[in-house]
Amino acid sequence: MFLVLTAIDENNQLREFTCHLQKLEVGFDLLNDIVAKGQTLVKARLIDNEISTLLPLDAFDGTSFLTAIQELEKEWQSLLADPISSTHDELIQWMQRRVWQYEKRIVSLDTTLSRLKKIRLRALEYTLTKPTQSEVINHYTTLINNVDVRLIKAHLIHNELLKRLTTLGDC
Repeated sequence: MFLVLTAIDENNQLREFTCHLQKLEVGFDLLNDIVAKGQTLVKARLIDNEISTLLPLDAFDGTSFLTAIQELEKEWQSLLADPISSTHDELIQWMQRRVWQYEKRIVSLDTTLSRLKKIRLRALEYTLTKPTQSEVINHYTTLINNVDVRLIKAHLIHNELLKRLTTLGDC
């Protein structure tokens, strides 16, 4: 990566410099040093892999920020050093919440299914006296079948979540 810059020195001479950089923050510190010495930056460009990027000159006020950048780098390096444990813990917590949600859903569907079966039974008893009411029985039977399918799916998902949670707990 290269830093190409144009500056006006203390003798009002226009100067152009090009330097090879190993680290970006070293180039930024160099630009701050130039401003700190009383020179004026006219243009600063960073060239990396044939891509040229103009740097905002306002960012360089003569105050070094190399130390601050190095501290930030240490912070994110430490965060990246152990991403699995925090992500792993968050994943376990998320999975536990999903298991709990499906447990609630299963209880709710069981209750609904039980109530629908009771209503259908009452409707069956009533239709024995009035056979024209078979549409009502069919309606409740359809509702019961739909809830039953949703209950089976909820049990399957719940079991799958429990398996994943167990696998995560073993890691």
